[in-house]
Amino acid sequence: MNLQHSPTSRLYTTMFLYVLVSLFPILCSGQDQLLLDSLLSTLNTHSHDSSKVNTLNELAWELRIANPEKATSYANEAKEISQSLEYPSGFLTSLNRLGVIAFYKKDFPKAESLYLEILEGEKKQNNRFGIGRAHNQLGEIYKNMGDHQKAIEHASNSLEIFTAIDRWDLVAVVTT
Repeated sequence: MNLQHSPTSRLYTTMFLYVLVSLFPILCSGQDQLLLDSLLSTLNTHSHDSSKVNTLNELAWELRIANPEKATSYANEAKEISQSLEYPSGFLTSLNRLGVIAFYKKDFPKAESLYLEILEGEKKQNNRFGIGRAHNQLGEIYKNMGDHQKAIEHASNSLEIFTAIDRWDLVAVVTT
């Protein structure tokens, strides 16, 4: 069996790989745009209810990197509606979105403030996953701020919680 490829087949393979690599970002952004279009379409069908809050929070998540200003606007709207509905889960999720955006912008004091508020809110809700997530984020924030003692404390708390609730998929995030 001859495993050597002809120059023509190598050329076609190279061209195929080039086209595939070139189109990959377009294909991915197209999928992202479809999701955004779907969320925006869904948003217009909701009144001021928990479904609208959840859609706004999802939009904020999807836009957190590409368009942080718009993501902030959606998260703030979700926060306001959540407060008026007395919907703590939606409220805490909107704070989480705002915290992630602040973290990406390297506004660590703002991110810290938001995640400390989230941590208290999750404790009031007795949401162990949310408590673990807040500790994990605070660990990352303090690591970036150079406060290694607080970073270790929060990462350890997060590790303990994620282990206790059998979320091993998140343990790797804590320990990296």
